[in-house]
Amino acid sequence: MKPFRFTLEALITLRQRQEVAALELYAKSLRVSHDLKKQLESVQEEQLATWGESRRRALRQGAASDWVHLNGYNRLLEERKSECAGRLKDSEREAQAALQKVIKARQAREVVEACRDKQKHLYEQNLLREERKLIDDLSSRRSGEWALNNGVTT
Repeated sequence: MKPFRFTLEALITLRQRQEVAALELYAKSLRVSHDLKKQLESVQEEQLATWGESRRRALRQGAASDWVHLNGYNRLLEERKSECAGRLKDSEREAQAALQKVIKARQAREVVEACRDKQKHLYEQNLLREERKLIDDLSSRRSGEWALNNGVTT
C-alpha cells in the first residue's frame, strides 16, 4: 500500500505561517502597550514631582512667576498624560484584536490538522484491514497446501 500522503499539507504550512505571523503581531502590540505604560508611568511620576515642587515653592512663598511656570508645566504634563493614556488605550485595543487574530489562526490550523489526523486514522485502519486480509489469504493457502501434502481432503 502507498505511504500516507495528506493532500492539504501545503494548507497546514500556510495556516502555521499565518498563526506565527499573528503571534508576532500580537507580541509586537504587547511590547508597544508595555512601552506606552512605562511612558505613562514616567509622565505621572514627573507630574507628581512637579506638583510636589509647586507645593514646596508655594509654602516657601516663592515668586509668583515660578509658580506660574510650574503650573504651566503641570498643564503640559497633564496633556502628555492624556495623550499617553489615549495611545495606551488604542494600543490595548489593538493587542486584543491581535489576540483574536491569533485565536482564529490557531483554530484554522487546528481544523486542517484535525482533517489530516482523521485521514491518517482512516489510512491506518485501511492498512490494518489489508494486512489482516493478506494474513488470512496466506493462512488459507498454507492450510490448503498442508492438506494436499498430507492427503487430507476437506
